Amino acid sequence: MVTQKILKKYGCTTERLKKIFTNEDAASTDGKLRKKWELILSSRVQNGIFDSLQKAPIYQAVDLAWDSQPILKQTVPLMLYAQGLLKESSCIKQLDALDCSSEFCHKDKDGDIKVNAVRLYEVSVNLVRTYITRRVAAQASRFGNLWPYYKYEPRGVSSVDKLRSEALSMRTDIMADQFGYRHFNTQQIRRAFNYGFTVNFPLEGWTKEKQRMPTSYAEEFSTGEGDDEEKVVREGIDFIAPHPTRLFWDQSAPLSQVNSDNGPMWLGFWDVVTYSQIRDNDEYWNKDKVWYTDQMIEYWSQFDSYFSYYFPDTAMAVPNKPSMAFDNDRKMAVGRYASDEGDKAAYFMNYYMKINPKKEGWAEYDYDVWVKLMLAGDSTVIGGEFLSTIPAAYGGINQNDDRQTSIAPAHEILPYQDQITNIMSQLLLNMKAACVQIWMVDQDALPPEVRAYIKESIEAGEVYVNPKAIFFSGQAYEELGVKTNPSDVIQVIQIDIAQKVSEAFGAIAQLLGIAERLLILSPQEIGQPSPRETTATEVASLATTTESVYTFYGDGIDELREGQKRIIFDSLIAYTDEDSDIEVPVIHRFTEETIKEAGFESAETDTDGTTTRIIGKPKTLIHDVLWSSRDGSERSSNVEAGKIIMGILQSLSGDEEIRAAIGKKRLFGMINEAVRLSGAGLDMKLEVADGESDEFTSMTQQKLQEIGNILTQLAQKVMEHDQALAQISQALGIPPSPQGGGQPAAPSPDFAPTPPGAQPPQPAPQPAQTPIQ
Repeated sequence: MVTQKILKKYGCTTERLKKIFTNEDAASTDGKLRKKWELILSSRVQNGIFDSLQKAPIYQAVDLAWDSQPILKQTVPLMLYAQGLLKESSCIKQLDALDCSSEFCHKDKDGDIKVNAVRLYEVSVNLVRTYITRRVAAQASRFGNLWPYYKYEPRGVSSVDKLRSEALSMRTDIMADQFGYRHFNTQQIRRAFNYGFTVNFPLEGWTKEKQRMPTSYAEEFSTGEGDDEEKVVREGIDFIAPHPTRLFWDQSAPLSQVNSDNGPMWLGFWDVVTYSQIRDNDEYWNKDKVWYTDQMIEYWSQFDSYFSYYFPDTAMAVPNKPSMAFDNDRKMAVGRYASDEGDKAAYFMNYYMKINPKKEGWAEYDYDVWVKLMLAGDSTVIGGEFLSTIPAAYGGINQNDDRQTSIAPAHEILPYQDQITNIMSQLLLNMKAACVQIWMVDQDALPPEVRAYIKESIEAGEVYVNPKAIFFSGQAYEELGVKTNPSDVIQVIQIDIAQKVSEAFGAIAQLLGIAERLLILSPQEIGQPSPRETTATEVASLATTTESVYTFYGDGIDELREGQKRIIFDSLIAYTDEDSDIEVPVIHRFTEETIKEAGFESAETDTDGTTTRIIGKPKTLIHDVLWSSRDGSERSSNVEAGKIIMGILQSLSGDEEIRAAIGKKRLFGMINEAVRLSGAGLDMKLEVADGESDEFTSMTQQKLQEIGNILTQLAQKVMEHDQALAQISQALGIPPSPQGGGQPAAPSPDFAPTPPGAQPPQPAPQPAQTPIQ
């Protein structure tokens, strides 16, 4: 981190970048710098866009699978027509607009167009959305109700460091509410599962928004002048996340190392906007000098499937291809956007690179620093700034850093989704074939009036699907020596679909079973019963495997949050005005001495004199922070481990020497962990108060006894829960799981002190090991 004040001192400012990239004198020093870097930027950007477009199909496949339609487009008009809410003529027009009227309409014998209302429609089985939603929900639930949203933990153990970390967490939580981090990060978790990784960039170095607010709310109805003043309504980091198909970076280092600032030396992302969005922005430079090359335009035709999907022609038009070169120094013919081409498509890039300003001749700062440049067209720099922190935060799930592209969890599901959709399509095809009837009618054996009646009935369409009548000559068969039975005068031939349906659903069930085994999925994860008899050992193994995969996936999400926390902290210190005040609430109790030593002042106190809000300067938040500390709730609950800790606590209740050696701080940590592992849903947070001694007193002994009683009641509730399950299982005739299997064992009554007058809980009976249904 480097503050903006220091960068400004050594000439690293936006004004300096503007001076370089708007210089028109090619012979001057800045003109040569502009020429040099425009060539570098043009080469990197063009190669980066081409490389990202080449890798786009693997990510586009996920988008297509995720967006698969639950019903087809023609279902709506046909359904409305079937319900009598749409006239036949209107239905035909809508089907014709959807280019499918020939499939669902036919001409009758009079030449009139009619709608075939009875049809079987194709369906799409979306496995990607089903399983990814389950994984996303498991990860997002860790942070959805977290407060503060980002928790900063100090490396030190002093009360001053704890106070600063809490103040930093509270200030960041205000930022999270103002910029919608909770919703944004849920979207990034989904991106990570869909594409394998996600990269978040700050929209700008520091976002500050102001409004005119009443000077005093008591005078807000006054109409005189000077009743209002300019105030900051929100400031912080506004993150954006580009689509992975529009991301490029320095391939000499893994993208994941951008979090630790020892990875790529440059990276960026591109987008397609209308030229008017660039032309009408007063903060951009060189708006009348935005160029485009033949190569950039040819990308539209070379990767037509990509641009037609993400940027359809109905949204914006490609600029006209130039016929000659306007700049001999360019490698290829180029054109320049005119002021009347506001609706034409233009490339817009955010490019980040790490440079040494002094060595490159940009400024006097002699250390590496990140620079953000905004480019339009091919390589026209229209804006830029020097950054105080890393340019982006990365989070990946099971990515191989040795590969440029790794598949994501969604990619692993795609083959099975395609196969199930194929099976369903084949099933519908068989069902359509089963609707066809062929009537074999012996015209020699029936009188003319009967033949005419059958033919007229069929042509009238009075049956479910119009059958096909074939009249054969029984007499001709007799002359050929083929005997015909009287029952064969009229035969109805129809396919038996029952076996085909059974085979199709059997294939789907087997395919899902294979997918669950190979993808480490289980029906229980999505609330489905086990498809077969499962032993207690298998239940325990399944729970362990599911938990380990869940934890492994969560590591990638934590990695992303670590990068975001670093960007937020660095930017908060580097960009906030030194003279401004930071006022935040505190939830833990700190002494006045600690508050003053940390550089804060008490801004608000409770009725008992406890400080509830503090105020200070941005520099007071500076301390050694653990970026990798977990913010969310702990990953798992383990009743057995909780009972072991309860037993240790019980053994400590009578040994003052060991208890004194452990101290209150470690003891409180054991109690907090025991409650958490019990799965009771409580959030107990016992801590040694600021200024409180770590030694035990008589009051502490009394509190410890009370806590022991609470833990005993908690253990008894767990035991009663297990006994109730055993009784229900016995009533249903289902043997319960064995001790140490899928259900937790009953807690021992000796794990915590027994409340006075209470009977110690009895251990649950130990059933024999048998499989459970």
